[in-house]
Amino acid sequence: MNSPPWAYRLSISDIDAHYFEGAPDETFCSNCDSLDKIDYIPNRLNVHSGRIGDIGNTLDGRTVCRSRFREFCMLAAIDADFVAIPGDGDLFVFLPTKRIKFSPDVRPVRFIDSCKICGRFKEVIGSIPPYFDVDPNFSFTGILRSDLEFGAGRGKAPILIVDNATGRAMKGSRFRGLTLVGIDPFTTKSQVTAQGPQGPQVSPISRLRK
Repeated sequence: MNSPPWAYRLSISDIDAHYFEGAPDETFCSNCDSLDKIDYIPNRLNVHSGRIGDIGNTLDGRTVCRSRFREFCMLAAIDADFVAIPGDGDLFVFLPTKRIKFSPDVRPVRFIDSCKICGRFKEVIGSIPPYFDVDPNFSFTGILRSDLEFGAGRGKAPILIVDNATGRAMKGSRFRGLTLVGIDPFTTKSQVTAQGPQGPQVSPISRLRK
C-alpha cells in the first residue's frame, strides 16, 4: 500500500486573461520586465473567453479566486492575502504569506540573464517536479509558496503547496480549476525557511470535512 504524499502541489488551471493588461510601464523593471510594484491591482480582470472557476491563474502568473475558495481558506486558518479586484464583485488576488525554501541543488534550476538594473533574472526555469530544502521531520499546515518564482518577466510566480490534511479537504470540496498533485520534497539538507509563526502543527480543517 502506497504511503500518503507528504504534501500536494496546487496545479491551477489557466484562465484567458492577463492580470497586467493595461498596467503602467513603471509597474515593471524597464530592462527585465520583472514586477516592481507588487501591490498593483487592476481595476478589472478582462477575461477574453471562457469562465473563471473557484480558482485560476492568469496568463501572466497571478492567482485569483472566488469567495468560495477564500472562505475555505479562512475557515482553515490559512495565512494568505486576499485582495479584491474592484471591478469584479467576487474575485480576489490570492497569495499565501508563508514561504518554503526551494532546493535548486536537487532540482536543477536555470537562472537566465541577470538584470543589471534590479538584480533579478529575466527568466527562471526548472520548477517541476518541485523539491524543497527541508528536514524529513518537518511538517506544516496550510499553504506555503516557494521562495523562488519561476517563469519569465512579469509572469514569474511561485509554486504553491498544501499540507496533506488540508489538501484532502480541498479535494472533498471539488474546487473548479484546482488539481492537487502529491509531492515528496525531502533532500539531504535540513534547513527550512517559513515566514510567520509556526505554532502547533495541528490542522484546523477537521471542521471542514463532511
